[in-house]
Amino acid sequence: MDIRFDGKIIVVSGGSTGIGEATVKNFLESGGTVIFTGIEKPDCLDFTKYQNYQGKYDYKQLEVTNEEEVKSFALYINEKYHGCDVLFNNAGIIDAHILHETPTQEWLRTMDVNVNGVYYMSKYFLPQMIKKGGGVIINTSSISGLQGDYTFCSYNTAKGAVANLTRNMALDYAQYNIRVNAVAPGSVRTSMYSKFFDSVGGQEILDLGHSLQYPLKRVTLPEEVANAVVFLASEQASFITGINLVIDGGLTAHTGAQHNWELVKIIRDYNKKEAKQK
Repeated sequence: MDIRFDGKIIVVSGGSTGIGEATVKNFLESGGTVIFTGIEKPDCLDFTKYQNYQGKYDYKQLEVTNEEEVKSFALYINEKYHGCDVLFNNAGIIDAHILHETPTQEWLRTMDVNVNGVYYMSKYFLPQMIKKGGGVIINTSSISGLQGDYTFCSYNTAKGAVANLTRNMALDYAQYNIRVNAVAPGSVRTSMYSKFFDSVGGQEILDLGHSLQYPLKRVTLPEEVANAVVFLASEQASFITGINLVIDGGLTAHTGAQHNWELVKIIRDYNKKEAKQK
């Protein structure tokens, strides 16, 4: 299956790392012109990886929670590139607390980036797609938006909002020939994943746990999510809209009961080992 995006203008938020970075690469390899954003200043990023795509990519520092910044960015895309054909709302953050221990600012920030960011970007790029006669929007949700996790109060809420917003947008904008879908990964091996899990218990123990929980014995790679995004954006998915595509190595296919007991044993053994070393 040869997927091509020649002549298409693709916007990717959160495109400087992880899933976004892998997706930018895939779109470029498929002939698209890609404008991607991140919170990093341009001089903090390495663009040599895109040296074979001169004139086909652009980067803008953008805070997706700032409505005026998003509005100006959308205007820039409209004026320079004559509108957007594909929008990948990928920018997001993660937080883990139970509700009464969730700091208010953490709750608000998680909602702001993960939900309001999708709202602002979609709000200002949808008119361009309507004017062009169609387009595709893909949001990054999560299996954490379809099911609950222990201690992930704000993240579950935010990603659940994205999952249902995706359905709503698919209904409202089908009349304009705009398809809207979401990808719903399990854990993805990104820098955000590594930093977060290092902060809450250590990479080693989490990797052991994930090898038990995931039937495919590992977490998702960014490239695997990127492949799904590119498919959903393509004409090969022309009759697919309103879905949350689960990409989780079979994690949500089982109840987890047996694996949870095995994970508890591993954690206990790990903690005993750590206690002896201290």
